[in-house]
Amino acid sequence: TISGFQGFWGGANDGKIHGAPKAIAFLAENTGLKTGAVYLDDIRLVKSETGEAPMNQNSETVAATFGKGDDWRLDGKGAGGKSSYANGVLTYDFTQGAASIGVVPPDRSLPGSPVRFRIQAKGNAAGHPVRLIIYTHFMTFEKSLGMFAPTNIDGLFEAVTDAPPGPGWKWYNGENDGKRHGPLRLGGIYLDAGEKKDAGEITLKELRVTAEFPPDQAILALARTEITPTTGLGLRAAKYILSARNLMTKPLKATVHWSIRNWNGDTLKNGSNEMLLPALGVPAEMSVSDELRTFGEAQFQIEAEEQQVPILQTYAMPNLSLKFQSGANPASPFGMGLYLYRYSNEPQSLKDMETAAQMAQNIGVKWSREEMNWGRIEQQKGQYDWSFYDNMIATAKKHGISIYGIISFWAGWTKPYTEEGIADYCRYTKDLVNRYKKDIHHWEVWNEPNIFFWQGPKDMYADLLKRAYATIKEADPTASVLGCSTAGIDLNFIKRMQELKAPFDILTIHPYRAELNDINFVDELKQVAELVKREDGTRRDVWITEMGWGTHLPHNSMASDFAVTSQRRQATLIARSYIDAIASGVCGSISWYDFRNDGNDPFNFEHNMGIVTQDFHPKPAMYAYRTVTRMLEGKHIEKRLQMNEGIVAWRFAGQNGTGPVLALWSSRKDRTIELPSKINAITTNLMGEETKVTPAGGKIKLRLQADTPVFMTL
Repeated sequence: TISGFQGFWGGANDGKIHGAPKAIAFLAENTGLKTGAVYLDDIRLVKSETGEAPMNQNSETVAATFGKGDDWRLDGKGAGGKSSYANGVLTYDFTQGAASIGVVPPDRSLPGSPVRFRIQAKGNAAGHPVRLIIYTHFMTFEKSLGMFAPTNIDGLFEAVTDAPPGPGWKWYNGENDGKRHGPLRLGGIYLDAGEKKDAGEITLKELRVTAEFPPDQAILALARTEITPTTGLGLRAAKYILSARNLMTKPLKATVHWSIRNWNGDTLKNGSNEMLLPALGVPAEMSVSDELRTFGEAQFQIEAEEQQVPILQTYAMPNLSLKFQSGANPASPFGMGLYLYRYSNEPQSLKDMETAAQMAQNIGVKWSREEMNWGRIEQQKGQYDWSFYDNMIATAKKHGISIYGIISFWAGWTKPYTEEGIADYCRYTKDLVNRYKKDIHHWEVWNEPNIFFWQGPKDMYADLLKRAYATIKEADPTASVLGCSTAGIDLNFIKRMQELKAPFDILTIHPYRAELNDINFVDELKQVAELVKREDGTRRDVWITEMGWGTHLPHNSMASDFAVTSQRRQATLIARSYIDAIASGVCGSISWYDFRNDGNDPFNFEHNMGIVTQDFHPKPAMYAYRTVTRMLEGKHIEKRLQMNEGIVAWRFAGQNGTGPVLALWSSRKDRTIELPSKINAITTNLMGEETKVTPAGGKIKLRLQADTPVFMTL
């Protein structure tokens, strides 16, 4: 059915295509000439006259260059002796019994959809197989590539493998299903001991990756902001930078349209620049600058022939005071996943922990969810090291932050999902609660047992919760036990736990979602609170111990499980989430996941859930959170205001009728509304900027941006 092709024998033998073609062969027929040659370059499937979509293209790019100043570090398993890594030279020492010695990079996403990896080195580390680690979401792929093999380039050796999944690849952790879940990320390159117990060195040169990508999505772009002080009026300068990589085998000419806006959406500056994008993934940059009087948002739109590139934004934050009330307040609903337990006893890490706690205090955080890591505290059965956690709890307490502890995951030495394992878990829990019951009065049993974080039978979680509940209450009768901790609001799982008589004082949920329908969300919270009422009809609190949206950037080939969210939208979502949860009247505490970005990979959504960056630079969401806590701390919901369709409006008041404060926004589109009033009002936007509004004709006119809360005080 394709012009110029002839039908062959076998199968249906009707000359038609049955399913996807599986192979292409080239045959040279004899036309009388005895010698000749044809150089085969590549195969490209292009858009046909019938309008069918073109197939993916691919190119080989350098994913990592090893040498002076690279950011890889030494890693291994077992006693590595004199092993070291510097400037591309891996010195390995297997004489002390190490099982593996290698190097790992900062967690980073690879461009495109990788199909092949090529590791090149000077020297071959004879006798030591090469092993490659690749990540996808929470799951790890691992493969032994065999020994480094010589190439036709003098002194250069390489190890080559097809990308996962496929023959030889093992996988574990996370989803544990052997499938790709979002962009692949480099995990590490290792030499395994094999049969040799020697020492030597090898010079790593390059890691090259052949990756597929849709032909109209060959550009992978990101944007960032740099802030510098200026002279004159004392204003700061914001430099907004666009960086782009073109994966095609030829350069591309592009036009970049840009604009700079304030929080209210007013355009402050705009223009267009020409940009040449080199071939094979070599980065190119352009930038625009502006004085920073207040919040700044730069937007870049790349136009290149036959390319579709998502619009990108980058942000500069106002220089506003963020200090807020300092004392502890366990009655407050304002939590945050600070995860101070992720730090260490290293001096810089302790300094970072202090920075996180101080910043959290300044914006009104009153609760933090902290994992009391069993394997870290009790590395061997019966041998405890409490030192780090003593310091962590003291740090939180100093900054007016109450902790609820989560007891999740097995110690490495126990037997998971067995009677013996549960007994060990409860013994550890008893010792844990006894040690910290003066400071911690809320304990959450496990994390998201309704999905892959619990690898045993789901009903066994009910057994664990029953035993843990009794253990905690025995150690501290005044403590509250938080149970279920579901990914999403998993009604079926919660109902099953109730059927199995699993006890808990507070229901915990993680209501992640792609979109936030405010009224539906409030109704869902009320519904699940009704579901878990006690037998006597009294209400249990519902706590949201995780909820959030990541500000990762769109990848050119492999979408993450979570939708891409701009930093501006994250700010509006964090505000609406907390406002809605408080407005439900059933939610005792809300904690965002999480406070600080987990890493610096712009395309990895797990690295971009924070409201500050890895180096503690505020995102708009940090200012939005601070504004919500400032406006609503100590307030309770009075009622939902009935207004025009498409307007969400809640009225809050404090003790003894203090207030009121209105929180209102327009769903999905910008609107201008009128409110009856004869007195002046103050509006506060999410960046904390206040505006005096004077009524005219007995009405206040208010401009509302789509899905962007504004607070009003009368």
